[in-house]
Amino acid sequence: MSPPKAEPLVDELHRLFTMLRTQVSAALAPVDVHFAQYVCLQMLSTAPDQSNADLARVAGVTPQAMNGVVLRMQQDGLIDRPDSVSFGRARPASLTAYGRRTLKRADAAVRAVEEQVLSVLTDDERNGLHAALRALAASHRTSGSRRSITATNSRSQSRRVP
Repeated sequence: MSPPKAEPLVDELHRLFTMLRTQVSAALAPVDVHFAQYVCLQMLSTAPDQSNADLARVAGVTPQAMNGVVLRMQQDGLIDRPDSVSFGRARPASLTAYGRRTLKRADAAVRAVEEQVLSVLTDDERNGLHAALRALAASHRTSGSRRSITATNSRSQSRRVP
């Protein structure tokens, strides 16, 4: 008897992401931060002075969607952006002191969710999961996987007979 067929990885990852996003959003509510805002706070803490377009690109959303998030964060005092810039139109965002304090509180809430979710794994399984995720992400970044997939799809579509 053969083992049960594994579900496609994308399905399993989507289900896990949906569950995590729901739990993280609930944990962030007392901090008064939405999930998208948390992602932006994280990005700006590691790479300050990003434009709206930069944030949108990394977050995987449209610049229009990110504009709403950025404006709300600016109104809430989490980030600061100059009123004008001397060159171009991009106004780089940076965390305010309040934004850094809020991020610390949000990080604690997110870490609690992570701990709860990972509690079903042994330490070795946790380490293996983190190592596998880092390897997959690094492989994608360094090998140009996105270009390879696009090129493969383009070639296979051009070979189709009408």
